[in-house]
Amino acid sequence: MYLRDVARVELGAETYNTFAQKGNVNSASVLIYQSPGANALDVAERVREAVNQISESFPKGMRQYIPFDTTIFASPAITEVYKTLLEAGVLVLTVVGTVWWYRQVPTGFLPTEDQGYLITAVQLPDAASQERTKSGVQQIKSNP
Repeated sequence: MYLRDVARVELGAETYNTFAQKGNVNSASVLIYQSPGANALDVAERVREAVNQISESFPKGMRQYIPFDTTIFASPAITEVYKTLLEAGVLVLTVVGTVWWYRQVPTGFLPTEDQGYLITAVQLPDAASQERTKSGVQQIKSNP
């Protein structure tokens, strides 16, 4: 058995009695709650429009104000999120572009066709025989 089978359950305030005063003058208050899943910024904008429209028919001297609005920080926060995403995208593009550029630039001061070669000159004493020269070259080739 569930509680919903025997009772009505809802999330709400303990009491809905309110007392409103501004500047030691009694005033009327209207509490507006957002439905679950509703867009808070859209609800706040529509409430402001409705209050402004209704306030045009108020008696002279009566004013309206919204003392508590939890959405005033949401718009700047969303703007900051977009800015952060843009900055992150620029940073990623910068890193990727730098890596790509470094792969395109040669890795040394030697021309590409000279990279990876070791040139050795073998010079034996004057009057060395051709056989001794071949033996010296062979010895160099066999040593890594």
